[in-house]
Amino acid sequence: MKKPVLLNLENYFSKKKFKIILEVIVIGFFILIIAAPIINILSNVIDNVGEIRQRLFEDKLLGNLEWKNMQSALWESFSIAFIAVAVDIIIGFPIAILLTRGDFPGKKLLDGLVDLPMAVPTSALGFSIMLFWAIFKVTPGKILIIFVHIAFTYPYIVRNLKIAIDKVNPLLEKAAMTLSAPKLTVFKTISFPLIREGLIAGSILAFTRSLGETGATMICAGLVETAPIMVVGLRKQTFFSSASFLSLILIFISLGLLILVKVIARRNVAQKEFWQIHLSWEKFLSKPIFTRGIKLLSGLLMLLLILVPSFYIFSQIDSKLIGSELFSADNKWAHLWISLVNSFQIGFIVVLIDVLLGIPFAFILIREKWGKIKSVLDAILDIPLTIPSAALGFAVFMFW
Repeated sequence: MKKPVLLNLENYFSKKKFKIILEVIVIGFFILIIAAPIINILSNVIDNVGEIRQRLFEDKLLGNLEWKNMQSALWESFSIAFIAVAVDIIIGFPIAILLTRGDFPGKKLLDGLVDLPMAVPTSALGFSIMLFWAIFKVTPGKILIIFVHIAFTYPYIVRNLKIAIDKVNPLLEKAAMTLSAPKLTVFKTISFPLIREGLIAGSILAFTRSLGETGATMICAGLVETAPIMVVGLRKQTFFSSASFLSLILIFISLGLLILVKVIARRNVAQKEFWQIHLSWEKFLSKPIFTRGIKLLSGLLMLLLILVPSFYIFSQIDSKLIGSELFSADNKWAHLWISLVNSFQIGFIVVLIDVLLGIPFAFILIREKWGKIKSVLDAILDIPLTIPSAALGFAVFMFW
């Protein structure tokens, strides 16, 4: 009896030589898409080092003004990211604890709402937040950028904290409380040292995400220029060598932060207290009125700073005004429709390619015993998550 055709094909393509061909294609594509553009940017900077030195540091008319502008843009990016992450930690910590240890009606809804800013395209998120804060006369500039960055980095902090808190055995906390230890003492001496690594890793990831944000920042920037916006500006002015140099700085910073996350994930941070509070104050601050107040305040701040601004745009929809604008003589509707179709087409094609080549790559990382080579591939896989989108986009542009 003859075997079915499909079974014959499966047996034929299951041979070792086809497995090797598939692995070569998958890894080759992976290196070509991710590693090659970054290497090309480094090569471009090295090849044009004379032009970069002349333009940034020794210009006959401007001297080192452009380098100073780059430093200013980098400072703006770092300061915005630092403030955004600090605020996220303050308002996100109690929410992460509530979602992990709490049991209340609407918990699943709140858990889902935390992730919503990650699901919204950053340009739409930035526009919505700009409309919301315009009510309070906040104009485009650094303050508005900070509000935007707080919103879209918030889920990274809460999610990483939630995962870290989940790993802490609740019995350790209950055992300490049965010995009359105040809640703050239990948190300070038991819970916090165990979740510190998750907090640091989440903070670094949120920091790199903020450092590289471009779309929402451009909408809310006003006259403020961050490093990713400067890369876009240099690209538009065709100053490719300067854009390559700034992109390389951003890439190296992001890679350094990514390595730091990997190191933290493999090592235990020293388990020691960060602060000392008198026991009487710990007992006082552990009272239910304070713990509930902190959770309530964190919830209200999440509502005010994250959720309401992120979806405020829905309150501005007016069907009559939209109709009169979209279907006017300048064909806005046609342009909008073409843009939407292009976005969906690009999204569909990208996801299809990622699925077709990503699944075999995942099997390679899990099943193959390649030692250090597999560790390197695994590390490279995280690079696009941390590198600023403007720098990565420019690297891809220069490579192709």
